[in-house]
Amino acid sequence: RSKIHYTFITPVICGYIGIFEHLIDNRPFQFILITRRSQNNAGIRYKTRGMNDDGNVANFCKSQQIVIYKNILYSYCQLRGSAPIFFEQIGLRANTDITQDKNMTINAFNRHLNEMHEDFKLICFINLLNKKKTTESPIIKEFEQQIEFKGNEKPKFRYIYFDMQNECPKDNYSRIDNLINTISPIISLFGFFACNLKTNQIFSIQKGTPRTNCLDCLDRTHVVQTRISWKILENMFNFLK
Repeated sequence: RSKIHYTFITPVICGYIGIFEHLIDNRPFQFILITRRSQNNAGIRYKTRGMNDDGNVANFCKSQQIVIYKNILYSYCQLRGSAPIFFEQIGLRANTDITQDKNMTINAFNRHLNEMHEDFKLICFINLLNKKKTTESPIIKEFEQQIEFKGNEKPKFRYIYFDMQNECPKDNYSRIDNLINTISPIISLFGFFACNLKTNQIFSIQKGTPRTNCLDCLDRTHVVQTRISWKILENMFNFLK
């Protein structure tokens, strides 16, 4: 059977691509942002939650920020997705139901972790759920039990809990600096990818990535991912000096 030439294939993603150019100190930079959403365990916001038996989580996205300057490409990827446990929550004000106990969750959690390890050796879970909300506290408890089960594999991942809604009342996002200061050593350890587009010489690679969640992986997650992105940009610009 003959193969179709790649020029006749149109790549399609569920996500976003943004490209723009900007002068910084009269130096031309190109910035690219790509977000791709997984086709696995896809569904509408209030009916698709948590994780399935194959370890696929709802609203699982990979966001990649790219900076290009003088034929040098810098790239960094982040992950976001629903909490990797079995839970249901139909509607905004509905109660949260944990649909599998912690022992039944282990295998699916391992599949999810292994899938991420295919791309990144190191993972940093950043959990932004609210302990004071009865709809979110059971998810935190079940999530942290899974982390405890994987205690002997801690060198491969970290777990950071940041109660964003209570730490940042009235959208006082300045307190996110506390989280960024906590994870900065981890972010520095992860590094970022850099290569010469002309010679294909690779200067550095990204060894790990943050994996962030709130309830829907939207508002809280987006704010924290943006702050991490700024931190990565600082690291990239320091690399340029």
